[in-house]
Amino acid sequence: SQLRTKVGNRRCERLLREVELWSATLGRPAEVDHLWQQVLTQQFHDIIPGSSIAWVHDDAEQAHATVTDALKRRLVELFDELVPETPHVANAAGVDRDEVIEFEDSPPMRVQVPANAIAALAAVPADDRVVTSESSMSNHHLAVRWDTTGALTSVIDVAHARELVPEGERAAVLELAPDRPVRYDAWDLESWTRAGGVPVTAADRVEIVDAGPLVGRVQVTRTFGPSAAVVTYELRADSAQLLVHVDFDWHHDEHLLSMAFPLDVRSDVAMCDVQFGVVARPTHPSSPWDAAKFEVCAHRFVDVAEPDFGVAILNTGRFGHGVFDGAVRVSLAKAAKYPDPDADRGHHVVSLAIRPHGAGLAEVRDAAARLNSPPRVVTGGTAAAAAAPIVRIGGADGGAAPGVEVDTVKLADDGSGDLIVRLHEAVGNRTRCSVATHGRVAEAWQCDLLEATRSAEEVGDGAVTLTLRPFQIVTLRLRRSATDDGRTR
Repeated sequence: SQLRTKVGNRRCERLLREVELWSATLGRPAEVDHLWQQVLTQQFHDIIPGSSIAWVHDDAEQAHATVTDALKRRLVELFDELVPETPHVANAAGVDRDEVIEFEDSPPMRVQVPANAIAALAAVPADDRVVTSESSMSNHHLAVRWDTTGALTSVIDVAHARELVPEGERAAVLELAPDRPVRYDAWDLESWTRAGGVPVTAADRVEIVDAGPLVGRVQVTRTFGPSAAVVTYELRADSAQLLVHVDFDWHHDEHLLSMAFPLDVRSDVAMCDVQFGVVARPTHPSSPWDAAKFEVCAHRFVDVAEPDFGVAILNTGRFGHGVFDGAVRVSLAKAAKYPDPDADRGHHVVSLAIRPHGAGLAEVRDAAARLNSPPRVVTGGTAAAAAAPIVRIGGADGGAAPGVEVDTVKLADDGSGDLIVRLHEAVGNRTRCSVATHGRVAEAWQCDLLEATRSAEEVGDGAVTLTLRPFQIVTLRLRRSATDDGRTR
């Protein structure tokens, strides 16, 4: 319920993290406490659940818009000092990027940008291409096929030689179900609601809007009663995921709109992304406790996996999911009449992605981070050169640290100039990682969330190496060495 409130909250959290990161890169406090307070106020019950009266959500959405505008202005000011005049790509995600991007009216290009870093906008030669036909498109990773109604009939992971869609099924199907909770309209979803759902199969048109070679897009337009949706399948060169953009005008009353992804994967549980980790949810109702989990919460992804192969459904702003009956269903919109008679009516946009993968969740976590923190192309700055990354996370062997996620990079609140880096182990492994900064770390401590030191960390060769237990959250206070003129380096 109240999609705009939930999406606004996610957008503001991302922008706040970005401003803190780039401010720390410049060596200055972010000064965003007042904006954090406005966002956190909107997380109060019943605001963030979406069960308040109309004016409360109008007020929350206005607060999110005000915070968003303020943070975007701050980013413009920061990038003016962070980048030179020539175009650069800023990557605020805590994972490296090597992908095809699009910006303004320029053709798509493949770029490479390290995590938490800025790099010159330079096209990297692509060693892959998207090939399209009237009913299919493919690259080196995926082969996708759809029928005359625009539903996906086949998605093949080429590397693993696996078909994702069960035989005779169709994926990325919109489902519409009457939604009349027994008691609380905006609060509840009943266990029998999905059983009354019917697929939206009629297509006004199915057309290829981009035929490659770097980006392929197929657009499906559907009208169903008073509502309509444009679903776009997007495949990029050298990408192992199929994007599914849903742009819809929602004018039903007391209905639930979902998108269903039947998956040919056998697992007793689905792994659901939550804050600072994942939670396992049952995929079948083998007990009354499990049956009550017909709709479950997840933040950026839901994953269903066998030991060596799995499929994740990623999203940019939906939280309700169904994982029974051999499918992952993403709840796109409700249409409650009480306590807000016009809740969620109107225009919405959300991006989903189908992401097959090998063993483990680290690859999925990285893909979700990239999807929810898109790169920025910035230009016209005044810096002599692009700023170096303020923090680098690596494995103890010098490679990557799979499953380690950086949550916060900021200067300490006490004005000491110390750098605060909050990170966590996100997928349930015990992982050894190193934390390095621009310059050398002289001293390091683990601290609490109020940034009070608790224990010293050993520093070796200008970096900190530590072992994270499964799902452990660690906040580090790093004191860097100073140059002769007293500045931190």
